[in-house]
Amino acid sequence: MKKTYRSLLVAAAENAATLEKQARLQLELFKYAAEDTSSFSIVGKRTLRKIAEHYSIATKDRSTSDIASNLADALLGDILCNEQDAQASLHIVSPPERIQVWTKHNLLPTGSTSDMLCNMQVLSENGEENWQETEKMVLRFGAAFLLTSLISNTLIPHCICGVPERITTNVHLESLNADAITIALYEHIPGLADAVKKAANDNDQFAMLKDLCPAGIQVLGVGSKDEVSAAKLPHLATFNGIGLALQTGAIDLLMADTLKLSPTVTEAARSAKTAIVTANKISHIPDATSLNKNSATLEELAKSIVRHALSSFEDRRTIKPLLPDTSVTAQVGFCKDSIDHYYGCMDIMASGLIEGKILGIVNLFGDAPATEEEAIEFSAFTETLLKNNILLFASGKTAFTTARNGLCASNAREKCGRLLNQFLSPSMPPVWHFGEATDNVQQLATLREIAKYAGHKIKDLPLASVTSNLSAKDSGSTFALQLSGIDIYHRASTSQHDTPQHLSTSTQENLGSTIHAAPNYDELAKIIISNFTTTRSELCWR
Repeated sequence: MKKTYRSLLVAAAENAATLEKQARLQLELFKYAAEDTSSFSIVGKRTLRKIAEHYSIATKDRSTSDIASNLADALLGDILCNEQDAQASLHIVSPPERIQVWTKHNLLPTGSTSDMLCNMQVLSENGEENWQETEKMVLRFGAAFLLTSLISNTLIPHCICGVPERITTNVHLESLNADAITIALYEHIPGLADAVKKAANDNDQFAMLKDLCPAGIQVLGVGSKDEVSAAKLPHLATFNGIGLALQTGAIDLLMADTLKLSPTVTEAARSAKTAIVTANKISHIPDATSLNKNSATLEELAKSIVRHALSSFEDRRTIKPLLPDTSVTAQVGFCKDSIDHYYGCMDIMASGLIEGKILGIVNLFGDAPATEEEAIEFSAFTETLLKNNILLFASGKTAFTTARNGLCASNAREKCGRLLNQFLSPSMPPVWHFGEATDNVQQLATLREIAKYAGHKIKDLPLASVTSNLSAKDSGSTFALQLSGIDIYHRASTSQHDTPQHLSTSTQENLGSTIHAAPNYDELAKIIISNFTTTRSELCWR
């Protein structure tokens, strides 16, 4: 049954409103850092100054604190804007051509909260008969989603933590036990691991533990190096690999203090209902529960961790862990800046696309395949694209799936076609892991730069985005991609095509993008390859 515009509007509004809340939390943390009232400092000072210049904030002979405070105000102003305007933030990820198109078709967002109230009122007054106006509301939320996700998942984290580093990480997923209550500890408080194990065996305090979970509690280490910790904990992951481990759904509690967790990692934890706790009173981790180490003994802190883990285990009974029986090696930390740093200039990416070494680029996002049969189909689908010299970007649970399949490691280049293999250096994988979030901001920022050097609009290039299904929780990301001029492809029969037909036809006319559906991944691959070939022919590219 087709979704109504009303249900699409509600889903898109919820997406944008949730992200706006996260953006405000991030801005609070940014303010703390700027005002030196928090327990952490701003690491990405160079990035901060670069971003500030985009907002016309003076940086010469000014302190990092003052610049950060001004930037926080500017970002908050973009989020809370109650008039349709081309907010400065949107220009970072969207080229001028897109801003002009959005302005022409009345698609520029105001703040998502303001948009939601106004749009719901209009919808209740007009019903769904005026679908053109309702469609604009839906797409406007896509632009609001793009704006707030850029601020909360990219700009602020890059200022506070620095730009992600592209690095190879090993995640020991085989150490996870789906039947146990699993606690992952950052290895920073001496004696905490032993104290947690001792607390878990305290029958007076936790007599219910064996009844609740006969397998007991397992404590795993998360460290800066891929080796057994000084605490002799079984090693799970490095700091930059914990996101992949969270996406298995097998971790009940993550104790994190020593690293400023990326919002994409906390998003993975939220999706898996994993509790995050911290011993810092002023937490730099959104959604974390502070255990206030300063007023507790090590024994009390350990007992508090166990209590939270027990509560989380009970809350997560509906989560079905996905546990490979081997470790996973993957390159993570891909973003526009890390790619640009590696190649020296995005002109090399554009040249690879023009010369045909890269037939096209497909962005994989959204949920992982729902069944084992779909997982097998999806694996064959990705390998078909690679054999046809199509470079893959991936994020969210789809990125976890490709990493689990070994495609985010450099030795997977053997699965590529000859031309793509030539383009990728020996150190580069054929699937580029853009993190655990599904907002697609970094992918869009990267494609914008490639399009600029290629001398064409994004909508005219051989680019596509693929999702296993058009779910409500990914609607904001989906509409942000459509607004950017990128076609959406998904696996579904025509009868299951889950959007109003108008949303496919009118966006093609107005935005240069549309939605394609196919009954299986094999057909989807054929459509993408055919469309890329046609696009290249129209561009007179080989």
